[in-house]
Amino acid sequence: MPSVRTPPAVARPQGPYMTARQIVDEFFPGTGISPEWVTRNVPGRIKLGHRTVLWKRSAVEAWLAQLEAQL
Repeated sequence: MPSVRTPPAVARPQGPYMTARQIVDEFFPGTGISPEWVTRNVPGRIKLGHRTVLWKRSAVEAWLAQLEAQL
């Protein structure tokens, strides 16, 4: 009987660009913040098409650092 090999777990790419869903998953887990909220409120979005919107990871991190500095 041939053995079935399972593919190795692949880490999610941590590239320089993120979708609204990735921003929620990484920076706001369990907070109730939605991708729609991110689209409306996080500055620096890059519109690539009608529905395709991305943010630079560094811009999101800088924005969050600025918010924390205001507290």
